[in-house]
Amino acid sequence: MRFLVSALLVLAPAVTGAQTSWIPLARVGTPTIEGDTASSRPHDGHLDVWIRQGYSTPQRLGTLSKSTVVYQKSLGKWSIDCGRRRYRVSHVVYHAADDRVVADFDGAEERIAWQEPERETIGEIVVDSVCASPSLFDGSYTAALTAYYDRMQQIDSIRAAACAAEQPSTIVTNCRRLADVKGTTTQSASERWALRSQIDAQLEIAWPAFPHIVRPR
Repeated sequence: MRFLVSALLVLAPAVTGAQTSWIPLARVGTPTIEGDTASSRPHDGHLDVWIRQGYSTPQRLGTLSKSTVVYQKSLGKWSIDCGRRRYRVSHVVYHAADDRVVADFDGAEERIAWQEPERETIGEIVVDSVCASPSLFDGSYTAALTAYYDRMQQIDSIRAAACAAEQPSTIVTNCRRLADVKGTTTQSASERWALRSQIDAQLEIAWPAFPHIVRPR
């Protein structure tokens, strides 16, 4: 089991323009398990999180080996109570490998019993992963990350305007050096970062702190 692998690196593009908001909860072996940070939200003391699973081989629905329903992907709405370490699943849609819906289950959430996750199960992976970093799924981290990038874009605009106006005069040299740094190498990126830092210090602009994922103590 691998819990919340590279969550920060996966989530950041979701805020800055990429279309995905899914982060891996387990990627070793099968199934793959991912949680959606965009649609998850707190609700009545627990978290509602959409979880999707993918299998490398077809699976038969249910415990009967003679089941005629075969699927390779599923999308389910999980309610996760981190305080009591329990969960329930109120809605699941099953898909074939070509994304056709082959079955679905939809139950009244309040009528579905809570379960404690058993060891070495998908339930344990989902509960432990989500509850390890609840701020990824309650919206607070996404909001903080969005605010961070918004502020950095504002600083980019302020810096660009100051360089274009060549004011104050102390930034002229660094602005010209920044314009001359080309390429996509690690070295050129590092040079641009250093020059931006110097220009912003000359403009007395402080960069905001990058938000941290909040984990329960």
